[in-house]
Amino acid sequence: MTATITSYRDLFANVRKRPRMWLIREDFACVVAFIEGCNQANAGTLLSGFQPWLVTQASGLDNHVWWSIVAHLTHPTGPKALDNMDGDLDARAVETLFDLLDEFLELRDEHDGLNRIFTAHGE
Repeated sequence: MTATITSYRDLFANVRKRPRMWLIREDFACVVAFIEGCNQANAGTLLSGFQPWLVTQASGLDNHVWWSIVAHLTHPTGPKALDNMDGDLDARAVETLFDLLDEFLELRDEHDGLNRIFTAHGE
């Protein structure tokens, strides 16, 4: 089977469908590392606006890194350390991350999307 990747949204959808094709493990920490690696390979531009957008989704948490906000949105009272999640919470955090990332990338790719993200964060 051949996977055609035309965008990072496509890539992340493929990783979500077949994580073991792309990752050593399917846990939240490994998915976060993969996504952060993609971001670093793009000089930090891939996730530009992601943390501020997540802050608006969470109604706060300005001082948290993006993956910590995703963990909070998955389970507000659960552990926020990448290596301190039970299996169920970890799996839900992975699903939440892929859902949020897809929603963010779709919005960011819209006309004036990044500007709208930063404007909403500043309000």
